[in-house]
Amino acid sequence: MTGASDINGPQTLSDEAATWVVRVQSEGATEADWLALEAWLAQSPLNRVAFDEAEALWWEYGERAPELKAAIQPTLADNVVSLNASRVSKVTPARSWRQLAAIAASIAVGMFAVWLIQPFAPAQRVYFTQVGQRQEIALADGSRVLLNSGSKLVARVDPRHRNVTLEQGEAVFDVAKDHAHPFVVAVGDQNVTVVGTEFDILRFGGRDVVTVNRGIVSVAPSHGSDGQAVRLTHGDQSRHVEGEATSDVSRVASEDVLSWRDGYVVYTNRTLAEIAKDLNRYFKVPIRIEERAAGLTFSGALRIDNEVDVVRTLEGFLPVKAVRTAKEIVIGLR
Repeated sequence: MTGASDINGPQTLSDEAATWVVRVQSEGATEADWLALEAWLAQSPLNRVAFDEAEALWWEYGERAPELKAAIQPTLADNVVSLNASRVSKVTPARSWRQLAAIAASIAVGMFAVWLIQPFAPAQRVYFTQVGQRQEIALADGSRVLLNSGSKLVARVDPRHRNVTLEQGEAVFDVAKDHAHPFVVAVGDQNVTVVGTEFDILRFGGRDVVTVNRGIVSVAPSHGSDGQAVRLTHGDQSRHVEGEATSDVSRVASEDVLSWRDGYVVYTNRTLAEIAKDLNRYFKVPIRIEERAAGLTFSGALRIDNEVDVVRTLEGFLPVKAVRTAKEIVIGLR
């Protein structure tokens, strides 16, 4: 497969970045195109900056398609796009249009036409859950998302555009298969790209955790971030601390990770301090562990539909006692 710079001969970096935007946003974009883009972005930080600028213009002018179509006059001469500067200046600030003109000038007519005629990004939809709530979402492309407690998801999805952002919390994604339109989840400083699969993403405490239950997932740094892309399959889990360049990949029981959708959580040799931190995502009354009990470990399943029952279970399996105050539940050694 040729790179973006081969499409229209020698290009400046801005031109090349714009061609990449058109390539991956076109209706015929494939998973291979997205992986090729990731490789190109990894070549230089300057590539990432140029792509961000080109993509920002894509989204900015996407909502102004009628003005854009009226202002841009395509010509077949030399297989490039020309801009009518006089008309352009009437519909948008000169600086922005100069940037757009510089980007558009190097793109072949056929490719730029895809930019103009295909539907632009759908309206943004925001979904969120309160502490203790779960919500199932049906997206316009046929994919389904289950939001866990205290989560927020921003989606721009239709049959051609499949881009969402997990701003906080956790979600299980059951993605409808569509090789022409990869499904991209932005989480922290990473992008998770799939075609059709089921996976869980947890964004909590400055850490992003991706667990694959079915299919193949690509986890790569977002534009401007350092690090290498990793590919995950069934049972793989990627744990990434936001701001760091690397991710830890391990094998896990994915059905245990996704057990929260059935109303319980599974822990294996986890300290009481870690468990309490995780449980506090589900309950409005926080659990606090006294220092002497923090290192005790627990393995087993806990129902998350009733905090009182959860605490009683911990008391039954560990040498601890819980005291409830007006603001919290304190667990210490018996």
